[in-house]
Amino acid sequence: DALEEGDLESGTVYVLRSLSDHPYVAEHREVIHKIGVTGGKVDVRIANAEHDSTYLLAKVEVIATYKLAGIKRSRMEKLFHRLFAPARLNITINDRFGHPVQPEEWFLVPLFVIDEAVDSFAAYPSVQLHNTIYVVITQYEPRKVHRLLMRSIEYLYFTDSVLNCQFHD
Repeated sequence: DALEEGDLESGTVYVLRSLSDHPYVAEHREVIHKIGVTGGKVDVRIANAEHDSTYLLAKVEVIATYKLAGIKRSRMEKLFHRLFAPARLNITINDRFGHPVQPEEWFLVPLFVIDEAVDSFAAYPSVQLHNTIYVVITQYEPRKVHRLLMRSIEYLYFTDSVLNCQFHD
């Protein structure tokens, strides 16, 4: 996660796993991940997760983090969410006031596919490894993105524990 000398850190991409006792989440915990971006510390961001419907009203564990440099956090987050939109978790939970909500930043995507997406974003010239991401949003390759999504869908389809997963339209 170390940045190279002269890099200006712009944030952190984080991948979370929910510790929710919701039956669907518990059954598919290994492939349900929240992908987000923050300019602060991830631990601070998730400190009250069990009180926030964004985090499925449950504690979460940090599965992976990647340092961002040279890109706006909001653009990176939008790119990840657009990339994995076909695998968005379709779940409704009641918030702490009893109102139904549909969290939108959770995806049925195995961690290895998220790692491959990060690697593909970081594969441009002048990119440093060590989980540092430099991305020019307009340069990502649609074919590579399609292959990542197909690998994810194939993995989910052929994993016995996830045969009945639901995808958003």
